[in-house]
Amino acid sequence: MELQKSLKLWSLFVTMGAVALLIGLDNATGEADSQNVPIDVAKTFHVDAIQYLVGKHLSEQFPLEVRVVPKLGHPVVVIEVPPA
Repeated sequence: MELQKSLKLWSLFVTMGAVALLIGLDNATGEADSQNVPIDVAKTFHVDAIQYLVGKHLSEQFPLEVRVVPKLGHPVVVIEVPPA
């Protein structure tokens, strides 16, 4: 259920004009989270996997771009909705 709530909140942000979601940062410090990294970040956050979750939990579909960028040696996932 946490995932569904997060996706609905993200959908609201997209509707309001916010277009990026960062995954892999500690909420308290903003630093890269080295404790909760999946074994295969690229596979876990592949654009098709994210699009599947969006389609499964939200009624509205939108295009996505997914990038993995390093921050101090740890991966940070950036999920973006391109401008319309």
